[in-house]
Parts: sequence; structure tokens; C-alpha cells
Amino acid sequence: MDDNPLLVMTGPLGALSPGRLAEVLATLGADGAELVVRAGQTVTPDEPGRLRDAARELARHGLRLGVVTTDLVAADDTADRILGRCAELGVPLVRLGWWRYDAATGYQHTLNRARRALAGLAGLGRRHGVRLALQLHHGTIHPSAAHALRLTEELAV
Repeated sequence: MDDNPLLVMTGPLGALSPGRLAEVLATLGADGAELVVRAGQTVTPDEPGRLRDAARELARHGLRLGVVTTDLVAADDTADRILGRCAELGVPLVRLGWWRYDAATGYQHTLNRARRALAGLAGLGRRHGVRLALQLHHGTIHPSAAHALRLTEELAV
């Protein structure tokens, strides 16, 4: 596989079995998956062990597990299990969740809370040796690169 693989985001495919998911992606001509770990998906946050099943089925079809996309916004036990499993499987990148903007809470308060949470997640990522990505998204406190920089600027690199 080349350095610019075609990864298909699995979110729209829903809760297919790992084997069926791999079959569909192979049929599409993909190189691998950006596997979404959420409720209603092939892998859910409550069952991170299914990451291994998904990776095994993808590999059986000649595909890679290139990215895992999550809703993780706290360095809790769920994040630890998911990041640990991603590390075991050699997943090169894990996308985190996002911190929504709430006018009633205010930007600065949300930013401060998100910075603490992100620092905890970054610590888990370092401990497991997993690279984390922050998604730019509308309706959040990080809708642009400039806002993402403001959120991450206090993290040790």
C-alpha cells in the first residue's frame, strides 16, 4: 500500500459485523478504514475489544486500520482502554472528539475545561505511544486552525 492510502470513514455504514465491514470496504476499492468508534457502529466505546476483530478482518481482506475516530474528550477509563487497544494494533492515528461551544457557559470557561481534558488525553496518548488528532468542527471551540492552536498551545510537544 502507498503512503497516501484511500481510507473510508465507516460512520455511514453503521453497525456492520467486522467481517461484513471489511467485505464492503474491499468491494469499494479502499486501502483501509477510518473506523468510527461510537454507539451504533461496528465498534463501540463499551466494546473496545472489537477493535481487534475489525483489524483482523480488515487485514484478512488486505486492508489496513489507518485511523480510529472517537468521541473521546476525557482521559477516563474508556479513553485508556481505546487508546491502549489502538496501540496494541499499531493504529497510527486516533481522532478525538470535540468540545462544543455553549454561549451560556462561555468560551473562556469551556476553553479552560477543554485544555485540562486535552492535556489528560495527550498524557494517555504519550503513555500508549498513540498519535492523537484534533478535528476542526463547526459548533465547537476549535472550528478553525487558529482556534485549535489556541486550545493546544499549552500542551508540551
